[in-house]
Amino acid sequence: FVSDVVSVTRSANNDIVSGDPQQIIEVIDTWTFASDIQSRKRNWMLIATDGG
Repeated sequence: FVSDVVSVTRSANNDIVSGDPQQIIEVIDTWTFASDIQSRKRNWMLIATDGG
């Protein structure tokens, strides 16, 4: 998955505590799913993620 992320933390008064609302960061994650092929239920389960 590829996403554009903006990360900002604000105080109760809406002041910026950390981060930059103008800075967009591209994040690339790989998600791995598995399913038990012998089961009647073909539910997929997230079994691993890799952000690098």
